[in-house]
Amino acid sequence: MADEERSDSTATFSDLPMEVVSHILSFLTFEELSFARAVSKNFDALARSLLNASFFRLGEQLELAMGNVKKMLPKRESQRRNHSLSRVNEVYSALETRYALLGMTFRKHIDDESCCFIAGKVLDEAFAVLNTLNNCVKRNEQPRETQELLKDIRDYSSMAMEYFDEQIAPTLRTRDPLSLLYRSHGRYPSFSLTLPRSAPASINASLRSLYNSPCVSTSSLCGGGSVLGEMGKLFEWRKDIEEKLRKQERAIREQGAAINSIIDCMHQISAKISLNCTKSLKVLGECASSSSHSGEASTSIKAPVTVSNRERRGRKRKASSQGGHSSQKISTRSASETSLPH
Repeated sequence: MADEERSDSTATFSDLPMEVVSHILSFLTFEELSFARAVSKNFDALARSLLNASFFRLGEQLELAMGNVKKMLPKRESQRRNHSLSRVNEVYSALETRYALLGMTFRKHIDDESCCFIAGKVLDEAFAVLNTLNNCVKRNEQPRETQELLKDIRDYSSMAMEYFDEQIAPTLRTRDPLSLLYRSHGRYPSFSLTLPRSAPASINASLRSLYNSPCVSTSSLCGGGSVLGEMGKLFEWRKDIEEKLRKQERAIREQGAAINSIIDCMHQISAKISLNCTKSLKVLGECASSSSHSGEASTSIKAPVTVSNRERRGRKRKASSQGGHSSQKISTRSASETSLPH
């Protein structure tokens, strides 16, 4: 009895059930939870699972909230701009873009179990913005300052992605498909495996010892035939992927060559068109200059001709007038002669 009392009195926080510990850690902020990973391996395993679960929960809540807001907005774009929830929709879209960028950075390593979502401060800011937007939707009002609402999450998410890409991602190893059969020592090898609490302690201990070993032998996992079958499937899957990649690379190269040939043809056609245009412009200029010279020559020729014609007409008029005067004189003379007596 005394030994049992002593063991009960020396119980630590890690001896509590996992559900109780996770409930206690849920009262911490995500930033504090990310710092709590350095306490112990147990804290690290719990914090990793909570951070990853919260990251995926953020995406689900964001998708659900955006769907509800889109149902409230009208379908016409002009009416959406004047709606009371237009700014809320814009903030939701910006938040979704940030979540997509974070997913592109962290999702691969989270699924590979080589790292967790380390940016706890980003989760705090994202959930705060999400709660603010949900309150605005309930009250049917717009947020006061859209840029200030997204300023912190933009800054923190950008810094987190840059730090992860520059400092953490190069040190992580991507898992090969064949590594599904065995697991080597990682950064946190002994706590990424979750075992059912209802299993006996001996089975848990044996499984953990197998998991913590540098390489699990195929005979200890299952029969030799099934392992060979799984390995054959994995090899076939890998060959198929490599063949698809080679086909895609070949198609990309062919498309690039076709695009380059089209560009060369366009350059040649443009050069020919410019040359023909210059030639036609030169011909038009020569025709215009020749027509102007011929017009000047024709006017210079017509001028003396018109002058000579005028002179001829004047001379004819003078001659006709002189002939009329002379005929009148002759008639008067003849009349006078006839009137004189003999």
